Amino acid sequence: MWRITIFLLVSLLFLIRMMTPSDLENYAQTLNLGYISDLLWGDKNFLVQHDFKGVVMSKPPLHTWLMYPFVLLFGVDRFAISLVSFFSILLLALLIFEFTKQYFSTVTAGLAALTLLLAPPFFKQVALVRTDPLFTLLIAFGAFSAFHAWNTGGSWLRFWLAGALSTLTKGPLGLILSAVGLFGLIRQQATGRTTSHSHCQFTCAFSVFLFITLSWFLSAWYIEGQALIDKMFISELIKHAIVPHNGDKGALKLLIPTGYILARFLPFSLFLIVALKRVFVNPAEDTLERNLERFLTSWLLVGLLIFSLVKHQRVDHLIPLWPPAAILIARELSLLMVRFSQKRFLMAFLPMVIILLMGGGYKLTYHKEGSRSQLSRQLVVDTKMAAERFLQQGFNPDNLYYFKTPQTLHMYLKSYHQWSTKEEIERLLQQSSTPIFLALGSMSLDEVKLQTPIQSPKLIFRWPKQDNVKPVFQVYQIRKKDTGNLKE
Repeated sequence: MWRITIFLLVSLLFLIRMMTPSDLENYAQTLNLGYISDLLWGDKNFLVQHDFKGVVMSKPPLHTWLMYPFVLLFGVDRFAISLVSFFSILLLALLIFEFTKQYFSTVTAGLAALTLLLAPPFFKQVALVRTDPLFTLLIAFGAFSAFHAWNTGGSWLRFWLAGALSTLTKGPLGLILSAVGLFGLIRQQATGRTTSHSHCQFTCAFSVFLFITLSWFLSAWYIEGQALIDKMFISELIKHAIVPHNGDKGALKLLIPTGYILARFLPFSLFLIVALKRVFVNPAEDTLERNLERFLTSWLLVGLLIFSLVKHQRVDHLIPLWPPAAILIARELSLLMVRFSQKRFLMAFLPMVIILLMGGGYKLTYHKEGSRSQLSRQLVVDTKMAAERFLQQGFNPDNLYYFKTPQTLHMYLKSYHQWSTKEEIERLLQQSSTPIFLALGSMSLDEVKLQTPIQSPKLIFRWPKQDNVKPVFQVYQIRKKDTGNLKE
């Protein structure tokens, strides 16, 4: 029944997300939309993809690879490209349930899964077209595998395999976050070991990690060249670590991730404080349970320290730290259940579940007029209508040159075209003796500020049609102005 409950709850959260206005133009989801569009309609290069701006991918391609069978089956739409996140969150909740059940009661395991799923940030994660849900699943699988291998002296193959897959999802940080829990076990005695650790076995498992990651990286580097290094390592890893994201707030930056954990994960973060206090003040007497709680605490706190030291800080980045927190919190909730009786506990817990579900659905549906969330969602709605009307009128999207158009436009036009730069448009005008068709978003043709003189442009499509409403998609027919000398 717990497994069925978990499946139904994840499905409910996903259904709520699918019924609410699309947020694909927000949270950098258009990057992943661009990668899968490039793989399906563009260069179709399985190793390296580009976004709609023509920039090489910022993350390795495992997330895109996993989206590929879904878009082949259902087409490129919001439902299909969100399924990787849906299955990632579902498998993550089931993984936490199964792992926790090995060391605590079944009820505690079920509460751990519910604590994960009902944490407010996971309402967004279950259908977010980003790498974070998949990344979190692989980190959790790697961390649980590390604890099992350390505690039993078993194989480390699953740990290194999970590390390789998380590296192919979002970089080497996944391997680090899977391993930081071991810091809490350095001076602790393992229990249940049946075999001693073999250096040969460990080396062979590590070789699997190197083979998988280096095979992709060296092949992609050969194809893309220095641009891959500049984007993936210099821009994404180094700059995100040392360059402030929203201004330099000084030492205050060190406290922001902790504030995120305490504020954004309410009401469960209140129980987390109690759970951490128990670990330090009143640790478990049983050796195995004490090792587990120290492993989970180290995973959470060392990971939090890492995110506190880097400059690029977002709530989504902290998602991989919630699985250990959920297990620690679930233990506290199960102790409360014993203390106050199961009936009283359920009378208090079930209303909280209902409030969280209703509040999450409300937050996803209604947004302040003029806010970034409201504007991005309205843009997706208008863009879909514009694409449908454009295709109904018989226009061919392959004949257009795109300049700063809405990126979801390509999904609804069922095509992939990289944005043209201003210099490319100028060059096309200079070289072409026939008109070109320039697609724009909300900006006017005058705002493009083309230096090449053009004849009177012809507006052949605009949506919305009303002149007093800001457009989301417009197409101009333009050509170079004939500047030849006219004889009298």
